Amino acid sequence: MNLQTRVLLGYAYLVLLLLLTAVTANVAFQRISAGLDSILGENVSAVTITMRMLEEIERQDSATLTALLAGTDVHDELRRSDLAVQDLLHQAAELTRIDEETELIARLVDRWTTLRTTRERVLDNAGPIPLATYEEQLSAPLRETRDLLHTLLDAHHLAMLQADDETRVAAQRSSIALGLIVVLALLSMGFLSRALQVEFLQRLAEARDAASAIASGETGRRMPADRNDELGLLARQLNLALDRQQELEQRVRGQLNQQRQILLALVDSRAIGSALLGLDGELIAESCPDRMLNRLSDVATWIREQGRREVMDMDHVDPIERTFAASGRPDLRVTLLIAPPSRPVGWLVESIPRRRPTSATASDLLNRDDDSPT
Repeated sequence: MNLQTRVLLGYAYLVLLLLLTAVTANVAFQRISAGLDSILGENVSAVTITMRMLEEIERQDSATLTALLAGTDVHDELRRSDLAVQDLLHQAAELTRIDEETELIARLVDRWTTLRTTRERVLDNAGPIPLATYEEQLSAPLRETRDLLHTLLDAHHLAMLQADDETRVAAQRSSIALGLIVVLALLSMGFLSRALQVEFLQRLAEARDAASAIASGETGRRMPADRNDELGLLARQLNLALDRQQELEQRVRGQLNQQRQILLALVDSRAIGSALLGLDGELIAESCPDRMLNRLSDVATWIREQGRREVMDMDHVDPIERTFAASGRPDLRVTLLIAPPSRPVGWLVESIPRRRPTSATASDLLNRDDDSPT
């Protein structure tokens, strides 16, 4: 796996963890919010239904007393109220959340059925004293029904508390899961940062140190290329280029040494003493006796000063030749060497035999103690 793929996979993994964290947090929040809304809505509906059943029971009781005392016909009103109570009992049964509510609803249905049957019997046969008959037959079932409804209200409150506990537990579990994902993301970031440090940054630092060493002259230094990825491939290519450059330098150095040996052999093969100097006056090769060798420094000084000016002032390249004469020492002839097509490359210094003077000028040259170019 190359370096680019590993880096992309690492970043993709981190992005996936971030998305998972965001999705988990959003889902947990939505579930808790929906659960709270559902619990509150169902509890409010259950309490409202129970209160409406209490109102219907009280309305039926008032209608029954009115019928017993005033003799009015309340059968239609009671029938509508009975239908309303039946519908409310059915709704309450659908909203139960705990077993206690279910048990209370069942007991309430049974007790309300008994109350309705007793009420119809009392209305059909109230006896000579209707209130006495009411107290004797309806008071106990009515009281039991009311008590069951109040107990059902308490059960609704208990169910709400239990649902609140369940929601709190669910929220804690979601928080723990979210925390684990966050911890995993942090650990993964640390691991990936360490891997990036080892696999990329550290290797870049090693490559930088190797490049600095090579630039400072350590030609034998090479970049680490032990990994089969982009950095390893780059290091191998650079090392190969350095090897080729070093091989070329060795080859050129060998050729220069060979050419220098040939040049030395050529200079040494001349019958008279001779020397080769560069355009800067530096000695390149010589085959001179000691007397001539001691005078080369004067020639080099002339080359660096007067000879350099003459070369630079030439309109076109012509042979430049100067003779240095000294009393009691051989004359030196300095000749500018020109390479094709017309490029000055150096100076040839030769020892020439002294000729007898034929004029006053020649006699003056022989009587001079110091070298002077002519």
